[in-house]
Amino acid sequence: SEESVRGEGELSLVDASGKRISARVRVSAPVSAVAGSVLYGEAFFSLPQSSYDEASGLFGTVTFRTCRTVDRLHGLRYLIGAWREWLSERLRTAAPGETGELLCALLLGVRDGLSDSFVRDMSRIGTTHILSLSGLHLAVLTGGIGALLRRLSLGKKLRLGLLALFATAFMVFTGLSPSVMRAGFMLLFSTLPLFLREERDGLTSLGAAVAIICLLQPYAVRDVSLWLSALSTLGILLLFDR
Repeated sequence: SEESVRGEGELSLVDASGKRISARVRVSAPVSAVAGSVLYGEAFFSLPQSSYDEASGLFGTVTFRTCRTVDRLHGLRYLIGAWREWLSERLRTAAPGETGELLCALLLGVRDGLSDSFVRDMSRIGTTHILSLSGLHLAVLTGGIGALLRRLSLGKKLRLGLLALFATAFMVFTGLSPSVMRAGFMLLFSTLPLFLREERDGLTSLGAAVAIICLLQPYAVRDVSLWLSALSTLGILLLFDR
């Protein structure tokens, strides 16, 4: 309903031995809230059967029965969340119904509004991966924006600079998933030599991108999608000329 809130966030847990555990959670609450809201009330935390995600670690679901907003957090992460929420609402207004929810999923990685029947139909025809943001989405968007910028007769460095800013914003607003970061950092590293008047080096760009991803998200080392993404890019770099 319009009165409930759904979202994702991080939860700190303490087990019986006193060890603190961080978990990635999906939150459902019967109140209106915005990014950064602190909720207080009675809730249940549940772990699904396969509650360990290779990319983000432990995850679960927090469901509030009754709650109220008691505070509002501030900072860069919550500012980004607020902007992401604002953009989602603009997309839903511009394209009501399932179309708007699909645009939110493809452009911002916000999939909460997709109906169970739609996701189930996508799974049946084997196209669920389209809903998961990856380098494919970034490549299509940057390719389209690059084509538009060329029509404006802008200088090459200015075009690359604008594309780099867009790639950075896309990575941040979509939640810094490993597949998107791999494509985004490779784009950034491949444009940097042009500003330094050096030659491009795809292997160095790929290696640097994977290294930064693993520094930002250590769990990404065990993420199969990152391995497939990096190895397929490596194959293209090594075998394309042949």
